[in-house]
Amino acid sequence: MRARWPAIYDRTRELEFRAGALLNSGCGIIEASDGEVVFGFRHAMLLDRMEGDGGENVRALQQAVDEVLGAGRTVRCVLDPNVEVQRPGQRGGLVRAAEELVGEALSSDDEGG
Repeated sequence: MRARWPAIYDRTRELEFRAGALLNSGCGIIEASDGEVVFGFRHAMLLDRMEGDGGENVRALQQAVDEVLGAGRTVRCVLDPNVEVQRPGQRGGLVRAAEELVGEALSSDDEGG
């Protein structure tokens, strides 16, 4: 799931620039299952801003998760001062897309596909 971070970040940023900025400022995926993705924020101020703004930021994050990972996972944001911060790489979009395709091919091979 963490390998999909750049795509989730990019799509969130496209949908709501401020939400993308918050993801890039001390946040990481701390838990993921088939039903939920939990995003940890290092600072309470960032979490407050993510959850504030009339819900626009969380809605953008939820939509990005749905688009990148498929619908059916709830997004939850929590305070976690020890979160392993994830940042989108400085690689170009083409390299990122190629890496994602390779990752999808490898995971489908693992599933016997």
